[in-house]
Amino acid sequence: VAFFRRRWSPLWQLYHFLEEEHRRIGALKTGYHRLEHSLEFASLAVRVAAQQGFQREELLAVFVAALLHDYDPMREPGRPSEPKVGYTLEWLAGPQPLPIAWRALGLRRRHRQLLTRLIEATEFSEDPQVVQAAQDRVHAAIEAASESDDWKRRMREFVPVFTLLDKAAAYLLLTPKQ
Repeated sequence: VAFFRRRWSPLWQLYHFLEEEHRRIGALKTGYHRLEHSLEFASLAVRVAAQQGFQREELLAVFVAALLHDYDPMREPGRPSEPKVGYTLEWLAGPQPLPIAWRALGLRRRHRQLLTRLIEATEFSEDPQVVQAAQDRVHAAIEAASESDDWKRRMREFVPVFTLLDKAAAYLLLTPKQ
């Protein structure tokens, strides 16, 4: 990935952090929520967002959201778990959740808000009411944002695509390669 070219870049540090966390919980190369899934999802999401005209900072927010969307800071080693979006969002809202500063990543507050809304949109549950409530919160946050009507329209269109790409990335990894 082009973002990782410089070994000590902030994105490389984020990748290294996630790699170590996946190793710690025993999910580096196994299970649906392995690191490879997040990388595949990030790659797909950034390509689609770029085609839709997203700016550099928005692309970065999409990339980081896709990398972090399945990270469960509460997961214990060896314990299978469905990542809880709520835990991830609480962790991100903390004083310094990442081993690097948001500023170092180049994510200003508005882009961090986009990132958290995109992560929230990936909420999965067997209960359709839980999924609908998450989608409603995401759409309400988009409408409440101090952004242009064009930006809001792009986000309303992109959020369902983002969630679909999460599922597509999972399918790509679970299907044997030809």
